[in-house]
Amino acid sequence: MTREQSLAARFDEQHRLIAAMLAAASDGEAERPTDASAWTAAQIGYHVGTVDIGFSKVLDGRVPGVVELPEGHHRPWAEIARTAPRMEAPENVRPPAHVSRTDALARLEFGRQRVMSALSALSDDRGERYGWTHPLLGLLSLFELGEWLVSHTGGHRAQIGRVLAASATIETAES
Repeated sequence: MTREQSLAARFDEQHRLIAAMLAAASDGEAERPTDASAWTAAQIGYHVGTVDIGFSKVLDGRVPGVVELPEGHHRPWAEIARTAPRMEAPENVRPPAHVSRTDALARLEFGRQRVMSALSALSDDRGERYGWTHPLLGLLSLFELGEWLVSHTGGHRAQIGRVLAASATIETAES
């Protein structure tokens, strides 16, 4: 399995898990505010899809700023993840005030398709030799950016699990 195939498989798995969680939840559970997060489960899914759409444009070269990396550039993903600051979602990727479960699933799937398409076209050479400067993480190879997307999706998968559990508790208490 090539590096881009491995990256795509891990990204796809995280996305499918989020989609399955949202699909299994009721509209009320997915759309109900809880103390577990500032966003509902549906809003989190919508945010993940929005981020994916934006970064798919970096991966496939549709945004400016993708550059050839300096000779010897390599940052192990574990180091990047360990030293990454806590991130607050920029305004352009925050979800609307109300997001339906259906809209979240649609946005999530559209974002997944865009990233999967970009990853399928990403060669080893391009993924290792070219990069983009993330506003908080610094210069990342395109493969490192893909790793960040897997991590971002996985982190929000865990968050959705906590929010849905809190929402189900509220639903049970209200019954």
